Amino acid sequence: REMRNFSLVLILGLLLLSTGSIVAQSLSIGPGVVFQQENEFEGGHLRVYYSAPKWFSFGPEFTYYLPTLYSGQDADNNDVLREERLWSADFNLHIDFRICKLLTVYPVLGGNYTRLYQYSGLATPEGEPVEDPFERNYIGLNLGAGIQLFPDRVGPFFEYKRVVSTYDQ
Repeated sequence: REMRNFSLVLILGLLLLSTGSIVAQSLSIGPGVVFQQENEFEGGHLRVYYSAPKWFSFGPEFTYYLPTLYSGQDADNNDVLREERLWSADFNLHIDFRICKLLTVYPVLGGNYTRLYQYSGLATPEGEPVEDPFERNYIGLNLGAGIQLFPDRVGPFFEYKRVVSTYDQ
């Protein structure tokens, strides 16, 4: 629980310090933080976008989620630990609608590849999980929307994205 609180503080700090875009001609690099709502994963995000004309942009994105440890009991009341690690790679397209000089809104459409690692089993006396690895790959469709403040210079962007796949995020 303390680790989760520390992670949350660290991520909020990174959000305040680094969420934004570095604009160089028609290329933008945007670091950020993410929160995967359904399973409460949090992590870091990086995207590199190319703006073709002023209304169209596309590029790859990479997200790494912090490892998450779950604890509980099985049917025989044995303590069970499960650790999940998750990362994803995306390629998205935005169609930018300039609302005013300071604000652009855009829909998000793209593809997603997610890699899930899950380690679970009965806990040892030292509290370490017994390895029982489970690894899965998921392919999905990204749908969402976002806003970019100060689109002509360094400025924050905020985005909501839903991944439609067999592993919904």
